[in-house]
Amino acid sequence: HSEGAWVAPILAAEHSRLGFLILSAVPVTSRRESLRLANAERLRNAGASTAEIARNREFFERYQQAIIDNDAVSIEQLWREYAGASWLPAVMPTAKTLNDPNWQRARLTWPHEPGPVLGKIRCPVLAIWGAEDEEFMPRLHRPLFEQVMLKARNTDATVRVIAGANHPFLKVAPSFTEVVGY
Repeated sequence: HSEGAWVAPILAAEHSRLGFLILSAVPVTSRRESLRLANAERLRNAGASTAEIARNREFFERYQQAIIDNDAVSIEQLWREYAGASWLPAVMPTAKTLNDPNWQRARLTWPHEPGPVLGKIRCPVLAIWGAEDEEFMPRLHRPLFEQVMLKARNTDATVRVIAGANHPFLKVAPSFTEVVGY
């Protein structure tokens, strides 16, 4: 599931005796690119202009690189440069917090490109997304997955999107009241 759908294909590509593979919330691009795609989609849905979406992408490319480089000075500069942007993350990493496990993990995982590994899978694959997944949006990742399988000549790939489900495959309710039952 999710980032675990990075690990399972690595094993499947290395072990040809694997009978099948089931992947859920499948990332087909790097986590860095997935975040940028999801941000652009959310901004587009909120009515942001093409210029503002491009500005967001520019920020996140530089921001992510600064995190990978463990460069707190560049991050602080970015916060000043993009001050007032509605999409600026709520919390700015600092020299002290960049050594926290979450940022260390980001530095390790963001560069991984799952597409080439997925292209080596020869066993049957079932790929599933929640239609309301905002992490690895099926509207963006499903066609990329299908292209990779087609290019890999894996004719035994099945794709499903579960209506109303989010990233962890929970039902997305329209309101808090519906969720708690008041």
